[in-house]
Amino acid sequence: MRKIFYTIIFLIIIIFSLGLSSLNSKILSTSPWPMFMHDLYHSGRTNLVGPDNPKEKYRFSTGESIKASPIIGSDNTIYITSNDGKLYAINPNGTEKWFFRTGSIDIHSSPCIDLDGTIYFGAGTNFYAVNPDGKLKWSNKINGVFESSPTISFDGTIYVGGGTKLFAFNKNGTKKWEYETGGGIHRSSPAISPDGVIYVGSGDRKLHAINPNGTKRWIFPTGNTIIGSPTIGSDGTIYFGSTDYKLYALNPDGTKKWEIDFGNNLTIHSTPAIGFDGTIYIGVFYKGLVAVNPNGTVKWIYKTRNHITSSPSIDGNGVIYIGDESGYLYAINSDGTLKWEIDLKKGINYSSVAIGYNRTIYVASGSDLYAFEDSITPPPPPPVEKITIMLWIGNPMMSVNGVYQEIDPGRGTVPVIIKEWGRTLLPIRAIVESLGGEISWDGTQRKVAISFKGDLIELWIDNPQAKVNGQTKWIDEGNYNVKPIIINNRTMLPIRFVAENLGCDVLWDANERKVTIIYPKS
Repeated sequence: MRKIFYTIIFLIIIIFSLGLSSLNSKILSTSPWPMFMHDLYHSGRTNLVGPDNPKEKYRFSTGESIKASPIIGSDNTIYITSNDGKLYAINPNGTEKWFFRTGSIDIHSSPCIDLDGTIYFGAGTNFYAVNPDGKLKWSNKINGVFESSPTISFDGTIYVGGGTKLFAFNKNGTKKWEYETGGGIHRSSPAISPDGVIYVGSGDRKLHAINPNGTKRWIFPTGNTIIGSPTIGSDGTIYFGSTDYKLYALNPDGTKKWEIDFGNNLTIHSTPAIGFDGTIYIGVFYKGLVAVNPNGTVKWIYKTRNHITSSPSIDGNGVIYIGDESGYLYAINSDGTLKWEIDLKKGINYSSVAIGYNRTIYVASGSDLYAFEDSITPPPPPPVEKITIMLWIGNPMMSVNGVYQEIDPGRGTVPVIIKEWGRTLLPIRAIVESLGGEISWDGTQRKVAISFKGDLIELWIDNPQAKVNGQTKWIDEGNYNVKPIIINNRTMLPIRFVAENLGCDVLWDANERKVTIIYPKS
């Protein structure tokens, strides 16, 4: 049943990165934590789960303090920068794979990893691209210092703050454009919305919204410097904190939705994370971890032992991980109760938890990177008798048996209605071999082949006919125009045809613009 569960998920949500090599597709689907706060929205969450009973797997020392967050490669290599001026690659067993020396010190920039395995980060006045073997690919020097962590957009553009400017770099290292904020971009990492708008905080006390071509979209003023990064919710709401002691929620047009004033000295350096149910989590300097409802009311507060500069991370069970500057690492349940805590003795300064495979988490404390795994093998999950998947038109989130997750993590792909056809098309996520199903893409024929439990469905881009077990069928008997198409480099398939030929019921709710897929058929 577990194989069926995962197979149905990818059949409904497959995404083919057309034009990418098989290596690129593999990295896209298997890198569990590729950038700061997990994805380009800075959601801070993943479907992977952390340890119930943590034990130290390894401790890797860099020799100098770490003030950045780790990321995880597709092969479980961990990448982290340190104030000793190096980018480290660490093997899954905790040994050093390689290091790249920058010649700078006091690195604040967390790295991010591209589809081809290139690692990007800033150090001093240079922005670096490093190959997977640790060799320099290219660097770009500016008149300023990089403290911001880079974010990779849908089209491969790399965005990062340096000095008083936001830079857009092409993958070959050339500068696409630069945008002047009027104040230093400190640790604020740019977040990118599904429509390509970039959001970043600045020392000019403003949140900047920037069009994909580098022009100003709008500016929202606050009462003080913005150090943390903005986060984008599934409905487009932008959340961010400021050192004016406030947490803000803005509409996509730049108007204020709500704000929470935490009062004097309760400053915010943390970046918000967003739970599967829409709850916003953020660290407040002397307050602890605060959970906020989507309407702007405080849900609960967990008081930590010391102030917080790191940002929360959320696993697939809704557990929130965060560290404080006294060195305590906390795992907090979604109801605000403590699950477990570990005293790492040295401060967790700006470093956030990365959640990886095999119930393993990674965090930096002092000059050390820690990996914690589960000391007890958890029991297998109970068999799933029925799978109910819900998706909403224009919404990048989906619900699988009540658990919310992104359809296309970090990419913003959404179900669409093709008006000319009056039909719904969905992306299908390329998880293939690792989840037990078989999906192939033939670039010459522009064909998608889906194999499931002995059945084979073949669909061709722009072809209104498909084959099911070798038999030719119209995709939609009522409309011969309905066919697979490509939108934003994603293959979009007619969901009803695919799902019904694989034993699913498909329901449409016009009021909620919701598609419900149920397996098996009733």
